[in-house]
Amino acid sequence: MDGGTQPLETQLVEELGPDIRQQLDGLEAKGWILAREAADGMMVVDLTGPAWQAVRSRRDVGR
Repeated sequence: MDGGTQPLETQLVEELGPDIRQQLDGLEAKGWILAREAADGMMVVDLTGPAWQAVRSRRDVGR
């Protein structure tokens, strides 16, 4: 997401496995991701403000 990509749900499933669908639904319901319907399925458009803050403040990145 930080690189400006907007992955489709199908792309995430291919890369991360079928369990990602349930995780994406949970993240959207909790307000962590913004998603919209695209011609090829659900597209993750962006992270919400609190999600970006949480990701950027992680101390274990790069370990």
